[in-house]
Amino acid sequence: MTAPSLIQTPDRVYRVHSVNLHYSKPLDSIRAISCHPTQDDDFLTASDDGTIVRHDARVAGKSRNRMTSIDVLATPAEATGVQYHPTTENLFITSDSSGGVYLRDTRMAFGAGRIGDGIVMKYNTKLTRKSNKNLCNPEASSVTFNQEGTMLAVLYLHYLPTIYSLSDADPIATLSGKHLPDGSPVPHTQRTYSNSCTMKHGSFGGARVGLGDLYAAGSDDFQAYIWKIPPTEELKDKRDLLSPAEWETYGNESTIAFTQDHLSPKVVPVEISTPFCKLTGVERKIFLHSPTPVSPCTYNLEHAPTEVRQLKEFDDEDRLVYYNAISGIRPLDVESGDDAILRSEGETDVFLHRPWRSPDSTDSEGDNDMDDSDDADNIMAMLT
Repeated sequence: MTAPSLIQTPDRVYRVHSVNLHYSKPLDSIRAISCHPTQDDDFLTASDDGTIVRHDARVAGKSRNRMTSIDVLATPAEATGVQYHPTTENLFITSDSSGGVYLRDTRMAFGAGRIGDGIVMKYNTKLTRKSNKNLCNPEASSVTFNQEGTMLAVLYLHYLPTIYSLSDADPIATLSGKHLPDGSPVPHTQRTYSNSCTMKHGSFGGARVGLGDLYAAGSDDFQAYIWKIPPTEELKDKRDLLSPAEWETYGNESTIAFTQDHLSPKVVPVEISTPFCKLTGVERKIFLHSPTPVSPCTYNLEHAPTEVRQLKEFDDEDRLVYYNAISGIRPLDVESGDDAILRSEGETDVFLHRPWRSPDSTDSEGDNDMDDSDDADNIMAMLT
């Protein structure tokens, strides 16, 4: 471990402890890190190369500052999330870019006696909509447990955050922003919750201060949303479980349900469409939010902005910025790049972007995701 360093901001100083981590082989970008609930030296990492790695800081490598990975679980898709269960230390959850969300057991996932990659629960993550022939498997961009480990939340790209009970494969709730915190509908001129660009992670809280389960996640409309989650049994009772025949006459053409395949039952979870509250000023920077000016870890917090930054229209200045970036004259400005992605992908239909093909399908794998040339065409269209 390196010596502690100091980080100074205009009004305070932070002491930071850092650890040098060196791996015995190259890894792709790490998307998530999770510490063991009781063993300080044990932690898991999830990487873009599809590996879930269990590390032990007590196991030394060839050099004094080098650690070796004691176990590696290789998965067929990019691993996007991993977290130890907060109370049952042998359980952990993973998510991946193919939409898979799995509850695993370390006793079966690692070591010499591996069984089925340690999977003890596969959660239902595919979507169906009456107006579409194909099912859809949105990318699961992150996953997290609540503080008691009784439920988990998955952030899906181009879809809504979804709540599951730990022991139930089918979802019990989805979270949206159709209403303002006071219960009134969001005006049609305002943007609302969306997850179309940047990597996002959600977080549970509230239970230890008597507020029940609260779930927070950032949104592409430059706001953070916090939803109050009812008890799992209440949500289970209110969701709709439908046979394929019942699904034919349920809802309308835009109704979405979760299902394993075309012939399996359909699950319509409860939609929690009214956030508990919303926070503005959500950008690429890191901010600490608190309901009070003082908290156990900081003091003299400023009031959050009340105005939400609006997404500006694409204009001649943006065309010049993009032309310079493509030509190599000047790097693309971060904010301009984010705004351009939001304009082109902010309203992406997940059923068009991520159609699911069964393993027996004769369609090529390239049909499963939007072709890269589509992104290039969108950018060129903006320049004209």
